[in-house]
Amino acid sequence: MSRLQIRLLGPYFSSFPAHSYGYELSNEPKSGLKLPGFRFGPYNPPPSRKRFPSPRLLMEGDFMIRVVVFLAIVSLVALRPAAAETFSVGSGLKLELSLPSDRWTASSDPPGFLSAEIAEHLEHELLAQGKRFTEGQLDELAAKRLSANEVFVFNADSGAVLTIDFSPLNPDEKAPGRSSVAASARYAGQSLEEEEGVAEVEYEVSRTKVPGARHAYRVDARYRHHGGAMKFIGIVGFSPPCWFFLYYQDRLRDQQDFAGMNRVLESIKLHRNGGK
Repeated sequence: MSRLQIRLLGPYFSSFPAHSYGYELSNEPKSGLKLPGFRFGPYNPPPSRKRFPSPRLLMEGDFMIRVVVFLAIVSLVALRPAAAETFSVGSGLKLELSLPSDRWTASSDPPGFLSAEIAEHLEHELLAQGKRFTEGQLDELAAKRLSANEVFVFNADSGAVLTIDFSPLNPDEKAPGRSSVAASARYAGQSLEEEEGVAEVEYEVSRTKVPGARHAYRVDARYRHHGGAMKFIGIVGFSPPCWFFLYYQDRLRDQQDFAGMNRVLESIKLHRNGGK
């Protein structure tokens, strides 16, 4: 198996867990002050009709202004983009991303639920091979497998998780062209069908853009894992001198997760250290 195939089959991709609010003015007539020279007959000159707003109307107008200002502030806060987080991913590269809400966490350390799922998956693998192990050894193996990833973005409540892995080229390895990156993305989609417990796989591969990457392709897939519906997004790309693999698994426990993850992926930018 080639190094690239190994990257595609691990460390996590192949390890499926066993894995207008507002105020409306009253329709009441406005009150006004009566002025001298009020017209009583047809021959009297017309009086001045200047009207003065009542104190109640003034208060209503002030309230309306306060409501409009409040709603404007709320809208600005809601539309303001989240602050970007930056991670060093090795080989002189930095990855920048933004989280759409506080439901998501970005970290260089794997979440506890993912470590536990990988350990359970490894336990099944080792038992099938007839090997003996301790709980501590399982935890160590799970940590080693997950250490290949530089960044994890996850929703701890739903278990939705994105793993981000940058893998530098070997010294004797040439930079891949667009067709090689596209082939790797297709292979990622095909590999889903080979996973234990996976059925009804549907996937498509399309070219995508990741600022700072030379080439990138995206895999969108739906399937069932042990009967449960799941979605997968994979982005395979190359940014000199690294291949990168972004793999997202969604168990559909929270209907907001998928849209939120798409916002995360759209925010990703790659930079060289020292560059903006």
